[in-house]
Amino acid sequence: MKTIIAYLAVLRLCSAALYFSVVLMPKDIQHTHEMLKAVGQLAGGWQWLIILSVVILAPVAEELFFRGLLQSMLRKYLNRPWLSILLTSIAFALIHQPLWHTMPALFVLSLAIGYNYERCGRLLPAILIHSFFNAVFIAEAIWWSAAS
Repeated sequence: MKTIIAYLAVLRLCSAALYFSVVLMPKDIQHTHEMLKAVGQLAGGWQWLIILSVVILAPVAEELFFRGLLQSMLRKYLNRPWLSILLTSIAFALIHQPLWHTMPALFVLSLAIGYNYERCGRLLPAILIHSFFNAVFIAEAIWWSAAS
């Protein structure tokens, strides 16, 4: 239940960050992620493979690396939890380039996930929040591709 509340709290912040970055950034540097393009164009098994990758595999792999390894290592060596969350969140956002307009939202998401991981010390809530976040965006991509 706490994971769902954490997700709902961060979703509004991420949506606001994404909205403002889309409005403020030049259109020529805004790109749609290739997975989001593909999920709307493919059918059947391929579409389900992308959904599985985006909603399950990517969050597990990214959270194992960013929270389980990087943030934990930085916290141990720097002995400053908030600095480790901040540095990990910067790395998390940067790894998703060239999607520049999504970086502020991803940074906010990562801050929230990092704080949640620091608070509870478990990776499962971090993975679930990340999965919920990705599921909303993949569902939106499917919705918009079906509507057009």
